[in-house]
Amino acid sequence: VVIWSRLRFDLAPYLAEKRIGGVTALVFQHDQIRVVAAEEYLTGEQGLQRHKSIAAYFRRRADPKGNQTWMPIDPRGLTELPFHMARAGERDELIDLLDSIAYLNARCDAKSVYELLDDYALNPDARERSDYYRFVRRNAQRLTRYHNLFFSLLALEGTAEQQAQVTELVDSE
Repeated sequence: VVIWSRLRFDLAPYLAEKRIGGVTALVFQHDQIRVVAAEEYLTGEQGLQRHKSIAAYFRRRADPKGNQTWMPIDPRGLTELPFHMARAGERDELIDLLDSIAYLNARCDAKSVYELLDDYALNPDARERSDYYRFVRRNAQRLTRYHNLFFSLLALEGTAEQQAQVTELVDSE
């Protein structure tokens, strides 16, 4: 705690507080500092490992039980995870995440539908082949307004495969 207090005090002129995903985060106040820090610490093999660590951290925040039930309790964990998975080179895992109806439901509950659509751009393969991307894009306005309707809309208007997945999920509970 003492070390963090000292560091925070020393860096105060270069940091700003910003609301991100319902929480206050420290960000660099000047873009030049962010760029230099990213080049220094988030590139090459070292950068991949850091992004893997950060992705693991946000995965634990968004899925505390570790069973892919994805809780909207920590919206920032849900929203940051895809970015860091993409930067860590976890392309296949990112596709699986963005095709997980439990994760998509949690993102809708966290009221981050349009940010979710942006996440598909992190891996063009995911967007090209995902029926979920097309479903969320088609229903984004309704899911934003009525964030708890994801499963209902999917059961009514999804593809036959999506409807079967919803039925299977409901039957397992």
